[in-house]
Amino acid sequence: MSIKVTIYVPSLAGEVLPKIAARFRDLGMECQFDQQFLLNASTDSGMVSVRLRVHDSDMPQYANIDMLSGFEISFKDFQYTSPVSVNPAINQKLKSCTNLVIIRMHANPTSSMRTGCYFAAFLAEVCDGIVYTPRSDQYLQAPQALEQLSQDVAKYEMEVPPQDWMIVR
Repeated sequence: MSIKVTIYVPSLAGEVLPKIAARFRDLGMECQFDQQFLLNASTDSGMVSVRLRVHDSDMPQYANIDMLSGFEISFKDFQYTSPVSVNPAINQKLKSCTNLVIIRMHANPTSSMRTGCYFAAFLAEVCDGIVYTPRSDQYLQAPQALEQLSQDVAKYEMEVPPQDWMIVR
């Protein structure tokens, strides 16, 4: 199983990763990105390794465990040409976006869904972007994206049978 989320952002400049890590902490998770990962479109396509510790979760599988997680990332240029959403505010925001960041998460390890979805929502927050989820065919502003993706993560984790959980330490 693979899930894809696209984030439209105006720019990836600045100290984005520390702000994303701070947002993980705000929601009871510690994350440490691979030191080689700089969120640079010209050098960072591929697998992103993330050290993750979840402090605040209903899932006992996460109980105080340092785990290895991650997701795939790729980048594309973007130019707004016509409305893509029924929401005029989203179309207006997309006009300033020039970059696409595509996050793909796989079923194993189980935590990759959590890591990738929260990363996508936080990236949209920090960069004032828009998240598109093909599964729901929705364009979402950052607050709605965080809410929707948080629900998707919780549902996914609840549906994974305990014997199918895969945690990589």
